[in-house]
Amino acid sequence: KISLDSAATDVHAGLPITSTLESLPLDISVEDGTTHGRLKRAGELKINVSKSAGGSYSYDGSTPTAITYTTTAPTVQSGWIAFTLTPAHVTDLTFSLTHTQPYPFLVKSATLSWILHEP
Repeated sequence: KISLDSAATDVHAGLPITSTLESLPLDISVEDGTTHGRLKRAGELKINVSKSAGGSYSYDGSTPTAITYTTTAPTVQSGWIAFTLTPAHVTDLTFSLTHTQPYPFLVKSATLSWILHEP
């Protein structure tokens, strides 16, 4: 049961659960083989959300960083959000999105830009 102190037309309520989306290691075929086991450096993570609030992102097991929106929560937002990642050289590049708040969080797509590090 939910009681409100004042009338409202748009109310979001729910129980907090932890949802995690984690990518597989990013590997592609290149001219001299595959990128499997080779050093990669993450650049930018972009996510496209729909009617969402809250959430965090991390890459390669880093400490999660809260997703910041253009307005304060719990206002839900839609559109692309971009994050510049701290450069790190890793062989198994992955990223994850985590959500623990009782707000909607719908990820329509996610794109990670990265470069192959050639010594």
